[in-house]
Amino acid sequence: MSVRNRQFATRQVFSQQATLFYTLLLLTIVSTAPAGGRSKLLLMVLDGFRWDMDKLEDLPNLAAFSAEGVKVPYVTPAFTTLTIPNIFTILTGCYPETHGVLHNIVFDKSTGQLGSPAYVKNITEYLNPGIETIGMTASQQGRRVGTYNLIPIPGTGTDIYEYEPEPRNESYSTISAGVDKVLNWFSNSSIDFTAFYANILDEAAHYFGPESPEARSALRQLDRVIGYLLQQIKQRGMKDLNVILVADHGFEQVKNVSNPIEILSYVNASSLQMLIADYGPLALIQPLPGRKEERAPSDGVARLLDNPEYCIRCWAAGTVGRALSLFLRNPSLELLQTLLHLAVCGQVYAALSGKHPNMTVYYKEDVPTRFHYANTPRMTDILVTADPGYVIYSYMLYPFFTPCPAPYLAVRLVAALCLGLVGFANCYSVRLAAQLNNVLTFLKVGALGIIIVFGGIQLAKGNTVNFEPDNVFDGTTSNVGDAMVSFYSALWAYSGWQTLNTMTEELKDPTRNLVQSIAISMPLVTVIFVLTNIAYFTAMTPAEMLASDAVAVTFADRLLGTMSWVIPVAVAVSTFATLLTNTLAFSRTERCSLLTDGTELYRAVFCACLLDEVAFCACRWDKALFCSYWWDRVVFCSSWWDQVMFCS
Repeated sequence: MSVRNRQFATRQVFSQQATLFYTLLLLTIVSTAPAGGRSKLLLMVLDGFRWDMDKLEDLPNLAAFSAEGVKVPYVTPAFTTLTIPNIFTILTGCYPETHGVLHNIVFDKSTGQLGSPAYVKNITEYLNPGIETIGMTASQQGRRVGTYNLIPIPGTGTDIYEYEPEPRNESYSTISAGVDKVLNWFSNSSIDFTAFYANILDEAAHYFGPESPEARSALRQLDRVIGYLLQQIKQRGMKDLNVILVADHGFEQVKNVSNPIEILSYVNASSLQMLIADYGPLALIQPLPGRKEERAPSDGVARLLDNPEYCIRCWAAGTVGRALSLFLRNPSLELLQTLLHLAVCGQVYAALSGKHPNMTVYYKEDVPTRFHYANTPRMTDILVTADPGYVIYSYMLYPFFTPCPAPYLAVRLVAALCLGLVGFANCYSVRLAAQLNNVLTFLKVGALGIIIVFGGIQLAKGNTVNFEPDNVFDGTTSNVGDAMVSFYSALWAYSGWQTLNTMTEELKDPTRNLVQSIAISMPLVTVIFVLTNIAYFTAMTPAEMLASDAVAVTFADRLLGTMSWVIPVAVAVSTFATLLTNTLAFSRTERCSLLTDGTELYRAVFCACLLDEVAFCACRWDKALFCSYWWDRVVFCSSWWDQVMFCS
């Protein structure tokens, strides 16, 4: 994998990363150093050189290189088979759980913050304490160390460092020029050790496939580079130079499957502190506090009885009675909100486990020890792996980049574009924003209409097995608490009507049209939602619907075939429409508040809180509502980003 945090999109099917058992490395060592004396070392990392790629093409220079030195058939890489963890393993001799680098992406599970090592100048703090790279050891022994095109790893490039940001557009000419530079370092700058990185093969294999013509061309160019290296070593008389060729990972062909693994199809994004997916057959997941399914602690721990965290864990473990008794012992609005949210969102592990036949979900403590991956504080609470040939996706932009994951920058650019369009539409013209919202509403209703039509077709075919009493009421409970949660969940389908109150200034004859709009739209939406749910029952059992956080997408995957991408796009359109509507409505509220003396503001805020933010209003009722309102205005900008990122 390339050192920079990015993913590629291509229409061809190939592996983004190889898997643990199917990735092998090529390791070749050539020694030109005379007996005795002070030898030097050039370590060349050929990114993505799978163990058997030397058999794909006639590579005479590599064969000659191997004949002069020592070659092993393969080396099994460290889990996970990504570039940066394995480069750290190569340079330290330690497994990822020991050196601490678990992924190509630098992350902080406590905050959910993600970064990319390619843009970090010094990631010494990311290496676990006490771990040394070969460069650090060499420097401590008085050796001079250089690095060419490798990310800034501690100890490498201590004396000379050259790094060209991506994209590099590597070719034989650019890599051979790098070879000249490095050999000059050895000759003119008294460098003793240099790490050299080339990713021409990795780029081609990711874009076009590991056995594609482009990858084969990259192999031939690398072979020419090796020939040039050997030629230059002989011409310069560098008999004291040792050369090691090593690869970090291989490739596995991705299967073109009809049921891809999409994490956010099983678990709600609002339950996650951090998700790293779209990066091959692996996902790292850190649930929000209380969302990871845990066993409640023993009853003997009396000191925990007044601890809200204990109450949350009891609720999460299913011991509802104990949780409620603890809540009554020490009630708080914040704790109540957490418990309600847990009830609605469910638990991350339970939502993922067993949901896809080619996906395995581990708690951190259950990750196999042979992986040498999870025994570190940096590890997330949940690890998800996929079978060979499968990729783990997140969700949002999948239809546009099938079968490859959405590029990292594309997701961010789409989010920024959405925010920009919403801002422009509302700043330019209220009429434009309203018209755009009408168009998006028709698109949303159209997508629901597609679902209803296909459901009707299924009914006409006689697919009514899920409507039989024994099936349709399977798992039904008479528990009052469950009924309340179900009713609460159903109310979300009707969220949004409160925005009509903020738009009265834009309505003609609001005393008539406002009431008429509600009277027409609410029954219409109710009918659409009822028919949509009936359609779902024609293709899915109640258990399958409850297990899916994207029921419409699951329905589309089963019935729409090649047109199933329409529904995920409709979900994206729906999110954009919600963002546009909220921006349009709240901007009207703020405008009106600026035209008042403040008296009406209190009434408006109180009304909005009752309709939309009951808990938020109640917990601050003893404080000035005016302050609460302005706090809403401050955080509203962040909610834009939250809504867009929820889709991504």
